[in-house]
Amino acid sequence: MCLDRSKKCTALPIILHCEACNCFGRSNECYYDEQVDLNKQSVDSKGNYEGGGVCVNCRDNTEGINCNKCSYGYYRPEGVTWDEPQPCKACDCDPDKHTGSCAEETGKCECQARFVGENCDQCAPGYYDPPECKPCECFVNGTVGDVCLPENGQCPCKPGFGGTFCDTCADGFTNVTAGCVECVCDSTGSEHSNCSAATGQCECKPAYAGLSCDKCQVGYYGDDCKFCNCDPMGTEGGVCDQTTGQCLCKEGFAGDKCDRCDIAYYGYPNCKQCSCDGAGTTSPECDSTSGQCPCSGNFTGRTCDKCAAGFYNYPECRGCECLVSGAKGQTCDSNGQCYCKGNFEGERCDRCKPNFYNSPICEECNCNPSGVTRDFQGCDKVSPGELCSCRKHVTGGICDQCKPPFWDLQYHHEDGCRSCECNTNGTISGLNTCDLKTGQCMCKKNADGRRCDQCA
Repeated sequence: MCLDRSKKCTALPIILHCEACNCFGRSNECYYDEQVDLNKQSVDSKGNYEGGGVCVNCRDNTEGINCNKCSYGYYRPEGVTWDEPQPCKACDCDPDKHTGSCAEETGKCECQARFVGENCDQCAPGYYDPPECKPCECFVNGTVGDVCLPENGQCPCKPGFGGTFCDTCADGFTNVTAGCVECVCDSTGSEHSNCSAATGQCECKPAYAGLSCDKCQVGYYGDDCKFCNCDPMGTEGGVCDQTTGQCLCKEGFAGDKCDRCDIAYYGYPNCKQCSCDGAGTTSPECDSTSGQCPCSGNFTGRTCDKCAAGFYNYPECRGCECLVSGAKGQTCDSNGQCYCKGNFEGERCDRCKPNFYNSPICEECNCNPSGVTRDFQGCDKVSPGELCSCRKHVTGGICDQCKPPFWDLQYHHEDGCRSCECNTNGTISGLNTCDLKTGQCMCKKNADGRRCDQCA
Protein backbone atom coordinates (compact mmCIF):
# COMPACT_ATOMS: atom_id res chain seq x y z
CA MET A 1 0.00 0.00 0.00
CA CYS A 2 1.33 3.46 -0.89
CA LEU A 3 1.55 5.90 2.01
CA ASP A 4 2.54 8.90 -0.13
CA ARG A 5 -0.69 10.61 -1.35
CA SER A 6 1.14 11.92 -4.42
CA LYS A 7 1.71 8.40 -5.75
CA LYS A 8 -0.61 5.79 -7.24
CA CYS A 9 -0.29 1.98 -6.90
CA THR A 10 -0.39 -0.63 -9.64
CA ALA A 11 -0.79 -4.29 -8.64
CA LEU A 12 1.67 -6.50 -10.56
CA PRO A 13 1.59 -10.33 -10.63
CA ILE A 14 4.59 -10.62 -8.31
CA ILE A 15 5.34 -7.22 -6.67
CA LEU A 16 3.40 -4.07 -5.76
CA HIS A 17 4.68 -1.20 -7.90
CA CYS A 18 3.91 2.43 -7.00
CA GLU A 19 4.32 5.39 -9.32
CA ALA A 20 3.52 9.09 -9.07
CA CYS A 21 0.16 10.32 -10.36
CA ASN A 22 0.33 12.28 -13.59
CA CYS A 23 -1.03 15.73 -12.61
CA PHE A 24 1.17 17.58 -15.13
CA GLY A 25 2.96 19.26 -12.22
CA ARG A 26 -0.16 21.08 -11.01
CA SER A 27 -0.91 19.05 -7.87
CA ASN A 28 0.96 17.02 -5.27
CA GLU A 29 -2.14 15.20 -4.08
CA CYS A 30 -4.05 12.30 -5.61
CA TYR A 31 -5.88 9.07 -4.73
CA TYR A 32 -6.64 5.75 -6.39
CA ASP A 33 -10.14 5.23 -7.83
CA GLU A 34 -10.93 1.66 -8.93
CA GLN A 35 -13.78 2.74 -11.23
CA VAL A 36 -11.56 5.33 -12.98
CA ASP A 37 -8.98 2.56 -13.43
CA LEU A 38 -11.55 0.12 -14.91
CA ASN A 39 -12.88 2.82 -17.27
CA LYS A 40 -9.32 3.81 -18.25
CA GLN A 41 -9.96 7.51 -17.61
CA SER A 42 -6.63 8.45 -16.00
CA VAL A 43 -3.42 9.10 -17.96
CA ASP A 44 -0.21 7.75 -16.41
CA SER A 45 3.28 9.27 -16.72
CA LYS A 46 3.87 7.32 -19.94
CA GLY A 47 0.77 8.72 -21.61
CA ASN A 48 -1.22 5.48 -21.26
CA TYR A 49 -4.79 5.44 -19.95
CA GLU A 50 -4.27 3.12 -16.98
CA GLY A 51 -3.51 3.29 -13.26
CA GLY A 52 -6.61 4.95 -11.76
CA GLY A 53 -4.92 7.98 -10.21
CA VAL A 54 -7.18 11.01 -9.54
CA CYS A 55 -5.59 14.39 -8.85
CA VAL A 56 -7.06 16.84 -6.32
CA ASN A 57 -6.57 20.56 -5.59
CA CYS A 58 -5.31 21.38 -9.12
CA ARG A 59 -3.48 24.69 -9.61
CA ASP A 60 -3.04 27.17 -12.49
CA ASN A 61 -6.77 27.37 -13.40
CA THR A 62 -6.99 23.67 -14.19
CA GLU A 63 -9.25 20.81 -13.04
CA GLY A 64 -10.11 17.22 -14.03
CA ILE A 65 -8.72 13.73 -13.28
CA ASN A 66 -5.19 14.68 -14.35
CA CYS A 67 -5.48 18.50 -13.97
CA ASN A 68 -5.79 18.45 -17.77
CA LYS A 69 -8.89 20.58 -18.24
CA CYS A 70 -9.20 24.35 -18.06
CA SER A 71 -11.48 25.75 -15.38
CA TYR A 72 -14.64 27.70 -16.34
CA GLY A 73 -13.65 31.06 -17.93
CA TYR A 74 -10.34 29.71 -19.26
CA TYR A 75 -9.22 27.90 -22.42
CA ARG A 76 -6.08 26.23 -23.78
CA PRO A 77 -4.92 27.96 -27.02
CA GLU A 78 -4.15 25.91 -30.09
CA GLY A 79 -0.65 24.38 -30.00
CA VAL A 80 -0.25 24.72 -26.20
CA THR A 81 0.47 21.41 -24.41
CA TRP A 82 -0.41 20.42 -20.85
CA ASP A 83 3.27 20.25 -19.99
CA GLU A 84 3.64 24.05 -20.27
CA PRO A 85 3.58 25.96 -16.97
CA GLN A 86 0.50 28.11 -17.77
CA PRO A 87 -1.54 26.31 -20.45
CA CYS A 88 -4.88 27.92 -19.62
CA LYS A 89 -5.59 31.53 -20.65
CA ALA A 90 -8.53 33.64 -19.46
CA CYS A 91 -11.44 33.99 -21.93
CA ASP A 92 -11.74 37.56 -23.33
CA CYS A 93 -15.54 37.94 -23.46
CA ASP A 94 -18.14 40.71 -23.09
CA PRO A 95 -20.25 39.92 -20.00
CA ASP A 96 -23.22 41.77 -21.57
CA LYS A 97 -23.63 39.22 -24.35
CA HIS A 98 -21.36 36.31 -23.47
CA THR A 99 -21.71 33.60 -20.82
CA GLY A 100 -18.09 33.74 -19.60
CA SER A 101 -17.10 30.44 -21.21
CA CYS A 102 -15.11 30.14 -24.42
CA ALA A 103 -14.09 27.42 -26.89
CA GLU A 104 -10.96 25.27 -26.49
CA GLU A 105 -8.08 26.30 -28.80
CA THR A 106 -9.93 29.26 -30.41
CA GLY A 107 -11.11 31.11 -27.31
CA LYS A 108 -14.32 31.99 -29.14
CA CYS A 109 -16.82 33.30 -26.58
CA GLU A 110 -20.11 31.49 -25.95
CA CYS A 111 -23.22 33.61 -26.63
CA GLN A 112 -25.89 34.18 -24.04
CA ALA A 113 -29.23 32.47 -24.87
CA ARG A 114 -30.71 35.67 -26.36
CA PHE A 115 -27.84 36.22 -28.85
CA VAL A 116 -26.59 34.43 -31.98
CA GLY A 117 -24.13 35.23 -34.74
CA GLU A 118 -20.38 35.17 -35.11
CA ASN A 119 -20.02 38.11 -32.75
CA CYS A 120 -23.18 37.41 -30.69
CA ASP A 121 -24.68 40.62 -32.07
CA GLN A 122 -27.97 39.22 -33.42
CA CYS A 123 -31.13 38.27 -31.55
CA ALA A 124 -31.80 34.53 -31.10
CA PRO A 125 -35.23 33.12 -32.07
CA GLY A 126 -37.70 34.16 -29.38
CA TYR A 127 -35.97 37.51 -28.80
CA TYR A 128 -36.28 40.89 -30.52
CA ASP A 129 -35.02 44.49 -30.59
CA PRO A 130 -31.19 44.27 -30.94
CA PRO A 131 -28.77 45.05 -29.43
CA GLU A 132 -30.77 44.49 -26.24
CA CYS A 133 -32.61 41.39 -27.57
CA LYS A 134 -35.57 41.26 -25.26
CA PRO A 135 -37.61 38.05 -24.89
CA CYS A 136 -40.53 37.79 -27.30
CA GLU A 137 -43.93 37.89 -25.64
CA CYS A 138 -45.14 35.26 -28.09
CA PHE A 139 -43.83 31.77 -27.28
CA VAL A 140 -41.50 31.06 -30.17
CA ASN A 141 -42.17 27.31 -30.38
CA GLY A 142 -45.92 27.82 -30.37
CA THR A 143 -46.16 30.84 -32.66
CA VAL A 144 -46.53 30.87 -36.45
CA GLY A 145 -43.61 32.51 -38.25
CA ASP A 146 -41.32 35.01 -36.52
CA VAL A 147 -44.06 37.01 -34.85
CA CYS A 148 -42.72 38.25 -31.52
CA LEU A 149 -45.47 40.47 -30.16
CA PRO A 150 -49.24 39.93 -30.01
CA GLU A 151 -51.26 41.47 -32.79
CA ASN A 152 -54.60 42.79 -31.61
CA GLY A 153 -54.01 41.07 -28.26
CA GLN A 154 -53.25 37.60 -29.64
CA CYS A 155 -50.17 35.83 -30.95
CA PRO A 156 -50.81 33.61 -34.04
CA CYS A 157 -50.59 30.06 -32.65
CA LYS A 158 -49.51 26.86 -34.32
CA PRO A 159 -52.04 24.01 -34.31
CA GLY A 160 -52.30 22.51 -30.84
CA PHE A 161 -51.08 25.63 -29.03
CA GLY A 162 -53.26 28.14 -27.22
CA GLY A 163 -53.30 31.09 -24.89
CA THR A 164 -52.67 34.76 -25.68
CA PHE A 165 -48.93 34.10 -26.15
CA CYS A 166 -49.24 30.57 -27.55
CA ASP A 167 -47.40 29.33 -24.48
CA THR A 168 -49.94 26.69 -23.45
CA CYS A 169 -51.67 23.80 -25.17
CA ALA A 170 -55.15 24.20 -26.64
CA ASP A 171 -58.02 22.00 -25.47
CA GLY A 172 -57.43 18.42 -26.56
CA PHE A 173 -53.63 18.84 -26.60
CA THR A 174 -50.90 18.39 -24.00
CA ASN A 175 -47.17 18.74 -23.26
CA VAL A 176 -45.89 22.13 -24.41
CA THR A 177 -42.32 20.85 -24.30
CA ALA A 178 -43.10 18.13 -26.85
CA GLY A 179 -44.95 20.54 -29.13
CA CYS A 180 -48.52 20.15 -27.81
CA VAL A 181 -49.38 16.67 -28.99
CA GLU A 182 -53.01 15.58 -29.21
CA CYS A 183 -54.59 14.16 -26.05
CA VAL A 184 -55.11 10.40 -26.12
CA CYS A 185 -58.29 9.85 -24.07
CA ASP A 186 -60.13 6.54 -24.16
CA SER A 187 -63.66 7.11 -25.45
CA THR A 188 -65.15 4.59 -23.00
CA GLY A 189 -63.38 5.63 -19.83
CA SER A 190 -63.03 9.41 -20.36
CA GLU A 191 -65.59 12.08 -19.63
CA HIS A 192 -64.45 14.00 -22.77
CA SER A 193 -61.49 14.26 -25.16
CA ASN A 194 -59.65 17.04 -23.28
CA CYS A 195 -56.72 16.37 -20.97
CA SER A 196 -54.41 18.30 -18.65
CA ALA A 197 -52.16 20.57 -20.73
CA ALA A 198 -49.34 19.95 -18.26
CA THR A 199 -49.59 16.20 -17.57
CA GLY A 200 -51.79 14.77 -20.35
CA GLN A 201 -54.11 13.24 -17.74
CA CYS A 202 -57.59 12.71 -19.13
CA GLU A 203 -60.65 13.21 -16.92
CA CYS A 204 -61.83 9.68 -16.10
CA LYS A 205 -65.32 8.43 -15.42
CA PRO A 206 -65.93 6.71 -12.08
CA ALA A 207 -64.27 3.25 -11.93
CA TYR A 208 -61.72 4.14 -14.66
CA ALA A 209 -58.07 5.12 -14.24
CA GLY A 210 -54.82 5.62 -16.13
CA LEU A 211 -53.43 8.57 -18.07
CA SER A 212 -55.83 7.85 -20.92
CA CYS A 213 -58.61 6.43 -18.67
CA ASP A 214 -58.13 3.08 -20.39
CA LYS A 215 -57.69 1.05 -17.22
CA CYS A 216 -59.93 0.12 -14.30
CA GLN A 217 -59.49 1.60 -10.88
CA VAL A 218 -58.41 -0.73 -8.09
CA GLY A 219 -61.51 -2.66 -7.07
CA TYR A 220 -62.98 -2.82 -10.61
CA TYR A 221 -62.45 -5.23 -13.51
CA GLY A 222 -63.32 -6.14 -17.10
CA ASP A 223 -63.74 -4.13 -20.29
CA ASP A 224 -66.53 -2.10 -18.71
CA CYS A 225 -64.88 -1.84 -15.26
CA LYS A 226 -67.45 -3.62 -13.14
CA PHE A 227 -67.24 -3.43 -9.36
CA CYS A 228 -65.25 -6.37 -7.92
CA ASN A 229 -67.60 -6.60 -4.91
CA CYS A 230 -64.98 -8.54 -2.95
CA ASP A 231 -65.69 -9.53 0.63
CA PRO A 232 -63.54 -7.11 2.67
CA MET A 233 -62.93 -9.72 5.38
CA GLY A 234 -61.40 -12.22 2.98
CA THR A 235 -59.75 -10.04 0.33
CA GLU A 236 -56.33 -8.42 0.21
CA GLY A 237 -57.18 -4.72 0.05
CA GLY A 238 -60.48 -5.32 -1.75
CA VAL A 239 -58.52 -6.05 -4.95
CA CYS A 240 -59.54 -8.41 -7.75
CA ASP A 241 -57.95 -9.58 -10.99
CA GLN A 242 -58.71 -6.78 -13.46
CA THR A 243 -59.38 -9.27 -16.24
CA THR A 244 -61.35 -12.08 -14.59
CA GLY A 245 -62.76 -10.33 -11.51
CA GLN A 246 -61.41 -13.06 -9.22
CA CYS A 247 -60.82 -11.43 -5.85
CA LEU A 248 -57.36 -11.82 -4.39
CA CYS A 249 -58.10 -13.85 -1.27
CA LYS A 250 -56.23 -13.76 1.99
CA GLU A 251 -54.83 -17.02 3.30
CA GLY A 252 -57.65 -19.25 4.48
CA PHE A 253 -60.35 -17.69 2.24
CA ALA A 254 -61.77 -18.89 -1.08
CA GLY A 255 -64.50 -18.24 -3.65
CA ASP A 256 -64.83 -15.68 -6.46
CA LYS A 257 -65.53 -13.00 -3.84
CA CYS A 258 -63.37 -14.53 -1.07
CA ASP A 259 -66.59 -14.89 0.91
CA ARG A 260 -66.06 -18.37 2.37
CA CYS A 261 -63.36 -20.35 4.10
CA ASP A 262 -60.91 -22.33 2.00
CA ILE A 263 -60.49 -26.09 2.29
CA ALA A 264 -58.98 -26.99 5.70
CA TYR A 265 -60.23 -23.70 7.23
CA TYR A 266 -63.42 -22.90 9.16
CA GLY A 267 -65.33 -20.17 11.01
CA TYR A 268 -66.14 -17.59 8.30
CA PRO A 269 -65.71 -14.60 8.49
CA ASN A 270 -62.74 -15.28 10.78
CA CYS A 271 -61.37 -18.28 8.92
CA LYS A 272 -59.02 -20.36 11.05
CA GLN A 273 -57.04 -23.47 10.19
CA CYS A 274 -58.85 -26.77 10.83
CA SER A 275 -55.59 -28.28 12.13
CA CYS A 276 -57.02 -31.78 11.67
CA ASP A 277 -53.75 -33.39 12.72
CA GLY A 278 -54.91 -35.58 15.60
CA ALA A 279 -54.20 -39.30 15.42
CA GLY A 280 -57.87 -40.07 14.78
CA THR A 281 -58.47 -37.67 11.89
CA THR A 282 -59.76 -39.16 8.65
CA SER A 283 -59.52 -35.99 6.51
CA PRO A 284 -57.74 -32.60 6.59
CA GLU A 285 -61.10 -30.89 6.04
CA CYS A 286 -63.41 -29.94 8.90
CA ASP A 287 -66.95 -28.66 9.43
CA SER A 288 -67.02 -25.15 7.95
CA THR A 289 -68.92 -23.76 10.94
CA SER A 290 -67.77 -25.62 14.04
CA GLY A 291 -64.33 -26.70 12.86
CA GLN A 292 -65.03 -30.29 13.93
CA CYS A 293 -62.63 -32.65 12.18
CA PRO A 294 -63.98 -36.04 10.95
CA CYS A 295 -62.83 -38.65 13.49
CA SER A 296 -62.54 -42.42 13.47
CA GLY A 297 -65.10 -44.12 15.73
CA ASN A 298 -62.76 -44.47 18.69
CA PHE A 299 -61.60 -40.80 18.70
CA THR A 300 -63.18 -37.51 19.71
CA GLY A 301 -62.31 -33.83 20.26
CA ARG A 302 -62.40 -31.02 17.68
CA THR A 303 -59.14 -32.20 16.16
CA CYS A 304 -59.66 -35.92 17.00
CA ASP A 305 -56.88 -35.74 19.57
CA LYS A 306 -58.69 -37.58 22.39
CA CYS A 307 -60.13 -41.03 22.89
CA ALA A 308 -63.91 -41.29 22.57
CA ALA A 309 -66.06 -42.56 25.45
CA GLY A 310 -65.47 -46.29 25.78
CA PHE A 311 -61.85 -46.08 24.59
CA TYR A 312 -58.52 -45.29 26.30
CA ASN A 313 -54.75 -44.82 25.87
CA TYR A 314 -54.45 -42.08 23.16
CA PRO A 315 -53.26 -42.30 20.41
CA GLU A 316 -54.04 -46.06 20.28
CA CYS A 317 -57.54 -45.61 21.82
CA ARG A 318 -58.24 -49.23 22.59
CA GLY A 319 -61.75 -50.32 23.61
CA CYS A 320 -62.55 -50.29 27.36
CA GLU A 321 -64.78 -53.41 26.88
CA CYS A 322 -66.54 -52.89 30.23
CA LEU A 323 -69.10 -55.53 31.27
CA VAL A 324 -72.50 -53.87 30.79
CA SER A 325 -74.01 -55.41 33.93
CA GLY A 326 -71.00 -54.66 36.12
CA ALA A 327 -69.88 -51.17 35.02
CA LYS A 328 -71.32 -47.71 35.51
CA GLY A 329 -71.43 -46.99 31.81
CA GLN A 330 -68.89 -47.90 29.13
CA THR A 331 -66.06 -45.44 29.96
CA CYS A 332 -62.77 -46.21 31.66
CA ASP A 333 -59.78 -44.25 32.97
CA SER A 334 -56.51 -43.68 31.07
CA ASN A 335 -55.25 -47.08 32.23
CA GLY A 336 -58.29 -48.94 30.92
CA GLN A 337 -59.91 -49.44 34.35
CA CYS A 338 -63.71 -49.44 34.04
CA TYR A 339 -65.83 -47.73 36.72
CA CYS A 340 -67.48 -50.66 38.55
CA LYS A 341 -70.76 -50.92 40.39
CA GLY A 342 -70.50 -51.66 44.10
CA ASN A 343 -70.74 -55.44 43.78
CA PHE A 344 -68.26 -55.82 40.88
CA GLU A 345 -64.51 -55.58 40.45
CA GLY A 346 -61.78 -56.23 37.87
CA GLU A 347 -60.42 -54.11 35.04
CA ARG A 348 -63.53 -54.79 33.00
CA CYS A 349 -65.87 -55.02 36.05
CA ASP A 350 -66.39 -58.61 35.04
CA ARG A 351 -65.97 -60.29 38.45
CA CYS A 352 -68.08 -60.37 41.62
CA LYS A 353 -66.59 -58.77 44.69
CA PRO A 354 -66.05 -61.06 47.72
CA ASN A 355 -69.38 -62.03 49.35
CA PHE A 356 -71.22 -61.42 46.07
CA TYR A 357 -72.31 -64.33 43.92
CA ASN A 358 -73.96 -65.51 40.75
CA SER A 359 -72.05 -63.57 38.04
CA PRO A 360 -73.00 -61.64 35.96
CA ILE A 361 -75.64 -60.59 38.54
CA CYS A 362 -73.29 -60.59 41.54
CA GLU A 363 -75.96 -60.71 44.22
CA GLU A 364 -75.25 -60.18 47.87
CA CYS A 365 -75.55 -63.38 49.94
CA ASN A 366 -78.44 -62.20 52.14
CA CYS A 367 -80.63 -65.35 52.16
CA ASN A 368 -83.56 -65.27 54.60
CA PRO A 369 -82.67 -67.76 57.41
CA SER A 370 -86.34 -68.70 57.81
CA GLY A 371 -86.59 -69.70 54.17
CA VAL A 372 -83.36 -71.64 53.47
CA THR A 373 -83.03 -75.37 53.90
CA ARG A 374 -81.63 -76.74 57.13
CA ASP A 375 -78.51 -77.99 55.34
CA PHE A 376 -77.78 -74.65 53.52
CA GLN A 377 -74.00 -74.02 53.85
CA GLY A 378 -73.62 -70.71 51.97
CA CYS A 379 -74.15 -69.03 48.57
CA ASP A 380 -70.94 -70.44 47.19
CA LYS A 381 -72.15 -73.98 47.66
CA VAL A 382 -75.24 -73.84 45.44
CA SER A 383 -75.50 -74.62 41.73
CA PRO A 384 -74.34 -71.99 39.18
CA GLY A 385 -77.02 -69.37 38.56
CA GLU A 386 -78.56 -69.82 41.99
CA LEU A 387 -77.96 -67.93 45.21
CA CYS A 388 -79.91 -69.59 48.08
CA SER A 389 -81.35 -73.07 48.65
CA CYS A 390 -85.05 -72.63 49.64
CA ARG A 391 -87.30 -74.90 51.69
CA LYS A 392 -90.16 -76.78 50.03
CA HIS A 393 -92.89 -74.09 50.36
CA VAL A 394 -90.53 -71.08 50.00
CA THR A 395 -89.50 -69.18 46.86
CA GLY A 396 -87.66 -65.96 45.89
CA GLY A 397 -83.99 -65.24 45.08
CA ILE A 398 -83.16 -65.01 48.76
CA CYS A 399 -85.88 -67.44 49.94
CA ASP A 400 -88.01 -64.67 51.47
CA GLN A 401 -91.44 -65.43 50.01
CA CYS A 402 -94.05 -68.19 50.49
CA LYS A 403 -95.18 -70.11 47.48
CA PRO A 404 -98.97 -70.04 46.83
CA PRO A 405 -101.05 -71.41 48.55
CA PHE A 406 -98.82 -71.00 51.61
CA TRP A 407 -98.13 -68.16 54.05
CA ASP A 408 -96.45 -67.15 57.34
CA LEU A 409 -92.76 -67.65 56.60
CA GLN A 410 -91.23 -68.78 59.89
CA TYR A 411 -88.03 -70.59 60.78
CA HIS A 412 -89.88 -73.12 62.95
CA HIS A 413 -92.13 -74.24 60.10
CA GLU A 414 -90.71 -77.46 58.69
CA ASP A 415 -91.26 -76.43 55.09
CA GLY A 416 -90.91 -72.70 55.85
CA CYS A 417 -94.55 -71.73 55.27
CA ARG A 418 -97.91 -73.20 56.25
CA SER A 419 -100.94 -73.83 54.03
CA CYS A 420 -103.62 -71.14 53.58
CA GLU A 421 -106.34 -73.83 54.12
CA CYS A 422 -108.98 -71.55 52.54
CA ASN A 423 -112.61 -72.76 52.42
CA THR A 424 -112.98 -72.71 48.67
CA ASN A 425 -116.77 -72.55 49.02
CA GLY A 426 -116.37 -69.15 50.59
CA THR A 427 -113.53 -67.77 48.47
CA ILE A 428 -113.75 -65.80 45.27
CA SER A 429 -113.50 -68.11 42.27
CA GLY A 430 -112.88 -70.98 44.64
CA LEU A 431 -109.22 -70.00 44.96
CA ASN A 432 -107.05 -71.38 47.73
CA THR A 433 -104.78 -68.31 48.01
CA CYS A 434 -104.22 -65.96 50.93
CA ASP A 435 -102.19 -62.94 52.06
CA LEU A 436 -98.59 -64.07 52.52
CA LYS A 437 -98.28 -62.32 55.89
CA THR A 438 -101.76 -62.41 57.46
CA GLY A 439 -103.06 -65.59 55.85
CA GLN A 440 -106.37 -63.92 54.98
CA CYS A 441 -108.14 -65.74 52.17
CA MET A 442 -110.04 -63.72 49.50
CA CYS A 443 -113.67 -64.14 50.68
CA LYS A 444 -116.88 -63.83 48.78
CA LYS A 445 -119.24 -60.98 49.74
CA ASN A 446 -121.23 -63.00 52.25
CA ALA A 447 -118.30 -65.04 53.67
CA ASP A 448 -116.01 -64.04 56.51
CA GLY A 449 -113.16 -65.29 58.65
CA ARG A 450 -109.46 -65.83 57.79
CA ARG A 451 -110.33 -68.99 55.90
CA CYS A 452 -113.72 -67.65 54.56
CA ASP A 453 -115.41 -70.47 56.47
CA GLN A 454 -117.99 -68.26 58.25
CA CYS A 455 -121.07 -66.27 57.16
CA ALA A 456 -120.73 -62.51 57.23
